[in-house]
Amino acid sequence: MRLNIHTTGRIILGGILALLLVQAALLMAGIPGQPCHVDEAWMGEQAYTEARDGVASQKLLTGMFGFDRQMLIRHKLFITLGSILTRAGGFHLPLLRLISLFSGLALVIMMFRYLGRREPERMLPFLLTITVFLMCPLVFRYVNTYRPEFLLSALGFASFLFVLRTTEDNHAVSAAAAGIMAGMAVLAHLNGVIFIAAGFGTLLLYRRWKTSAIFLSISLTVASAYFYDVIGHVALFREQFFNDFVVEKTDYGILAPLKKIFGEHRRYFRTPEIVGISVLFLLTLPAVFSRKLERHGVFYRYLLILFLALGAAAKSITTKYALPLIPFFALGTGITLGYVIRRESARNRLYAGIILVLFAAHAGYGLFSAGTSAYRNRTPVARENSRYAQSMLPGSRVLAPGRFIFNEIGRFEIRDIHAARYIIMHKTGRPFNLSTLTEYAADNGFDYILIDREYRGFGNIDPAKVFPPIWGYEVIKEYRNQSLLLKRYDRN
Repeated sequence: MRLNIHTTGRIILGGILALLLVQAALLMAGIPGQPCHVDEAWMGEQAYTEARDGVASQKLLTGMFGFDRQMLIRHKLFITLGSILTRAGGFHLPLLRLISLFSGLALVIMMFRYLGRREPERMLPFLLTITVFLMCPLVFRYVNTYRPEFLLSALGFASFLFVLRTTEDNHAVSAAAAGIMAGMAVLAHLNGVIFIAAGFGTLLLYRRWKTSAIFLSISLTVASAYFYDVIGHVALFREQFFNDFVVEKTDYGILAPLKKIFGEHRRYFRTPEIVGISVLFLLTLPAVFSRKLERHGVFYRYLLILFLALGAAAKSITTKYALPLIPFFALGTGITLGYVIRRESARNRLYAGIILVLFAAHAGYGLFSAGTSAYRNRTPVARENSRYAQSMLPGSRVLAPGRFIFNEIGRFEIRDIHAARYIIMHKTGRPFNLSTLTEYAADNGFDYILIDREYRGFGNIDPAKVFPPIWGYEVIKEYRNQSLLLKRYDRN
């Protein structure tokens, strides 16, 4: 298809293609040494125990909210996919991360399909959309992280495409497909309820009464599968769901959803990872009233409901919960930028110039962030764990950062130092330091304590102050990455 763009536009197009190639290369280069997120260890163990025992549990967090008996509040579809991969290929972090990577690829394909149905010349807006999308540091980080946000986003966007078709043909099959995808999004992450709200609300706005009822009934039926293992364990589910271990204190009052909606904007301007794409999308919103964007009316109405639903439903304002909206932000921005470059919209040169400058700034920061991420940590977590394990006796009890389970879960009995910190500070009301940590470790029979740089700083732990006769542990290794390995002191 021949692109209708002027000479300057062709130069911009060439630059976009170069940016995409560089970003793709950085993504591939950064995959092996991507640092392990704490959630990857917890969710990884859930997948591992489900594959091994048939029931997901969290031994890393033994003694906390019954997680070690059965994990009821897990992201069930996501964990099940992880357990299937674990059975097929073993317990390896890069294998688990493929779920997010392929979900991201599916999103790209679906965005292309959406533009194919709405834009006569879809290639330029598609390339702009993908550039905006991939240059978002939040996207770049989580597409290679074993967390459910990308699976949730892919299923939710699939639901949107079927909702869009339903507004056009009003067929029960399209509504049913939309409902199935929205229900599966809930099974991937409970925040998937926002896609049920957005789909139902959009169909009501377009007066699709019958198909809206079909959509709602099917989506709720599929989503109800989340509670299949809660029956008989309601008290344990309540204990696990209504706690503030993972997220900040949450208000469950009647007016809480309304209060959260009015504070939802903070999510999109909280960190540099998301500010760029948020500002770009906001600047393109005036173009919504252009006649050329009339064909995207369903898109913007659906997105508005999605935004409000996330604000009302999410337990916290963490930026990662915004990921399901990022594909929509990228599309809205890419479509408008396409019109600007083709000079079919935004006749105001100042407005067009501001958007293009911010687009360049967004791309520049995205490349900088991606390059930093790709080359800052180049040691795969399994190799790092292997170095630690060489100084430990197999079968020992080890208190360590959760990521130590990767490739070592079968050789040691591992508990997460994060849980130790929580128990020390929240259950005993004492500070986390060398004294309380070694006391906790001794009381629970740990043979080794592995302390990384984060926890050394948090507890102000200085290896020079580790006096074995007092603390009951001795430093046997200090690593180049500032991690410390302590072993139980033999007084004989």
